[in-house]
Amino acid sequence: MDADLDTLATALYVKIDDELKGIPRMGCPPRFTDAELVTVAVAQVLLGHDSERGWIRAARQQIGHLFPYLPDQSGYNKRLRAALPLVQRMIRLLAFDTDYWFDDHWLLDSTPVPCGASRPTAQRSDLAGWAGALKHSGAQADTTAAARLLHTVKGVAATLGADSLAAEAAHCEKQLHPGCTPADARQTVVRACAAIEAAALPLHALLQALRPAEPVPPASAGTAIDHSALRLGLRQLAELLRNSDMAALQALAGLQAEVPGALGERFQALGEAINGLDFDPALRHCTHLLEALES
Repeated sequence: MDADLDTLATALYVKIDDELKGIPRMGCPPRFTDAELVTVAVAQVLLGHDSERGWIRAARQQIGHLFPYLPDQSGYNKRLRAALPLVQRMIRLLAFDTDYWFDDHWLLDSTPVPCGASRPTAQRSDLAGWAGALKHSGAQADTTAAARLLHTVKGVAATLGADSLAAEAAHCEKQLHPGCTPADARQTVVRACAAIEAAALPLHALLQALRPAEPVPPASAGTAIDHSALRLGLRQLAELLRNSDMAALQALAGLQAEVPGALGERFQALGEAINGLDFDPALRHCTHLLEALES
């Protein structure tokens, strides 16, 4: 860990510990104090660890020399969530100690918040930027990086059902072998970029075409329902969702007219997730529907 960060963590711990000394606490003193908890949480942010799973393992390596004891990951996460009022209070306390507290301008929390993290959403977002990354690799004559990008594009295009783009990316990837000349590499990159840019509009049109124009009303309570066929259709839909297959959109349209009214609300949530190409939450909704039908 950086020496300046060591100094900051030490000063922060001393400040918080002094503030908490006068507050009575029930029971035996914990091995991991509240002051240490807040200090470790601040270090997590400063060191850029946004993953709860790996932070304590990294903390033992990077700041373990500052603390006599660090809890396991589960214990740390539970303590941190329970200590939210304390963290908010310490933030306010530290802010009050700075000149900025009396300033006309206020500092805002600009911590990036993850969103759209499902696999299909991330893939659609990535596709737009890969043409630019390929152009940069071509300009730098970095055929290895360009080949890796094309390998990724090939897989994503196949997942989204863009077979022509997947085939073009596979062809260009083969052309970027270690023995290719810089001129051939630049020509291949230009061809691949053109294929990616050309696929953007058709992919958007394909997604719009696969969306149902109007929601089909669920079956009424008096309509005979073939539960066996419905369960089979939902199982097939679940398999498509596990593979992030675009055919799930068509499977959804075929099932809409067969859903009983009692399951209409759940099915609506499933339809919204699939139409938004958020296949992970859609798979959860589909599983819940199957459980409801089989119960």
